[in-house]
Amino acid sequence: MAYIVDVLTTIAGCLYFLFLGLWVLIIDFILPVALILLAVLVTLLVIALVRTLIRGHKTSTYVPAPEKAREDEYAAKLSEMVKVETVSVFGESDPDKFRELHKVMEAQFPLVFEKLEKHDIDGNLVMYWKGQTRENPIMLMSHLDVVAAGPNWTHDPFGGEIENGRVWGRGTVDTKCSVMAFYQAAEELLAEGYVPPVDVYLCSSCTEEVGGDGAPKIVEWLKSRGVKLAMLSDEGGGIISEPIGGIPGNFAMVGVYEKGTVDLKFTARSRGGH
Repeated sequence: MAYIVDVLTTIAGCLYFLFLGLWVLIIDFILPVALILLAVLVTLLVIALVRTLIRGHKTSTYVPAPEKAREDEYAAKLSEMVKVETVSVFGESDPDKFRELHKVMEAQFPLVFEKLEKHDIDGNLVMYWKGQTRENPIMLMSHLDVVAAGPNWTHDPFGGEIENGRVWGRGTVDTKCSVMAFYQAAEELLAEGYVPPVDVYLCSSCTEEVGGDGAPKIVEWLKSRGVKLAMLSDEGGGIISEPIGGIPGNFAMVGVYEKGTVDLKFTARSRGGH
């Protein structure tokens, strides 16, 4: 019995000194560090609040200047591109339909197809614009394919109709519009005799909507030429009026991060309903 009491006393003593040591550690180290971190966090929040109050509300005074002739030209070009049906389908490859779109684009942007180096990679289109140096090349990227059109369209999804200041059809937003935009920009710059300071690649895949092999093929083509991009500009946001409540005006939405994937597990507990 005395032996058991001695053992329990020893254990109790060890536990006492263990908890005492932990208490000293918390008081002398962990608590001060936690207070310092809390002070830093509070300081940063105060600085952010003060800067926000000083800077005032963000506003935009940008208003697009109407240029009827240019607007009509751009709308007509986008309309012609929309008229070419380029629906991508899972498990199917039909590069010829995209080559029909290439022909339409060549008619619309003759200087681009005359001055730039064209590469057709199974319907995926790469136009190489030689710059003043091969260092730090950039890419302007989008895609030529669209998703299938459902039954409830008020306009022909491949009619390219222009009505009430809008072009109607598949690809007007996602995303023949961006292809048309950077090809038109290049066309106008070439007309001015412009030579870019670095190499520029205009790249348009034809399998984006189905997660196909178009972009990987372009990547392999670039790697085979030893091209390491300094910047890539892909499809993204547009100019939006009042993107967030309380911020009036027109703002260009610029995305600086790429979308990724995340797996979520949801568990719902309830009695069955139907």
